[in-house]
Amino acid sequence: MTALMNHLTQWWSARAPREQRLLQLLGVLLATLFFWYGVLTPLGGLARNADARYARAAHELQDIEQAASLFAREPRQAGPGAVPLAEIVSSAAAETFLLLGNTRAETENQVTIEAHAADPARLFSWIKQLQESHGVVVTNFTATRDSEGLLDTEIVLTRSAP
Repeated sequence: MTALMNHLTQWWSARAPREQRLLQLLGVLLATLFFWYGVLTPLGGLARNADARYARAAHELQDIEQAASLFAREPRQAGPGAVPLAEIVSSAAAETFLLLGNTRAETENQVTIEAHAADPARLFSWIKQLQESHGVVVTNFTATRDSEGLLDTEIVLTRSAP
C-alpha cells in the first residue's frame, strides 16, 4: 500500500502546477457528476415512485371507504320472503341425517332446538355447515353424554346479520 502511495506521490509531483489544478478540477467535476447521477437522480426517482404509490393507495382507500359507507347503509335484517331460521335448521339437519327433537322459534332470527341421542361428529359437522352456509351462530349450547357416547343437547342458534 505504501509503495502505491509513493508511486502516486511521485507521479503527482512530476506534474506541473497547471496540470495539477486541471486534474483537481477534473476530480471535482467527476465527484459532482457521480453525486448527481449516482445519488440524487435515483433518490428523485424513488421519491416520484413513492408519491405515485401513495396517491394510488389514497385513491383505493377512498374507494374502500365509499363502499363501506354504502354497505353500512344497506339493511341488515332478513327481508320479507327470507327463509325462516327454523326451516333452514330443519332442512340442514335432514341433509346430514340428524334427528332433531323439539324446535322452538324464539324470534325470527333465533331458534332453540333439542336433539336426543345425537352422534357428536354428525352434530358438530351440522353446526359447522350452518355457520359456513347460512351465517348461523351458536349462542348457547348445553349437552350431556349418555352411556353410549351420544349427546342429549339443547342448542340456541341465532342468525347473524348478513
